[in-house]
Amino acid sequence: MNKTVKKILRIVAFALIALVVVSVSIGWFFSEQIGNRVFAEVQKSFKTELKVKDFNIELFSGFPSASLNFKDVVLKDSKGQNLLETDKISFRFGLLSLLKEEIDVKSILIDNGALLISYDKKGKPNYNVFKESKDEKASTKGLS
Repeated sequence: MNKTVKKILRIVAFALIALVVVSVSIGWFFSEQIGNRVFAEVQKSFKTELKVKDFNIELFSGFPSASLNFKDVVLKDSKGQNLLETDKISFRFGLLSLLKEEIDVKSILIDNGALLISYDKKGKPNYNVFKESKDEKASTKGLS
């Protein structure tokens, strides 16, 4: 084999090993901080109670994305009943987004869950659980 090809293969192998070591280190040392940070951000979006029994980080199951998994999740509806019950919610994000101030979530996967939608006698749904964003507040001010 050519010396140049061997050198390139060594560099690629070293880079892959370094990536694995850094990823495992991030997951090992910062999993609780990352989980608490994402949970706090998700919880800020809701007007109702969100309960999570446990969480873990998977760095390689959805490679190149990492996954933060919330287990045994219950989200209350606007009437205090359960709106969503699920075994697991996974938030998928790029590994490099962990180094940024805001984690950029690419997708959310819900596994083995039940969504319980209902309406009261006046036709109001129970799923009005999200807080208004700043953009929505600004756009509705202009209408009144």
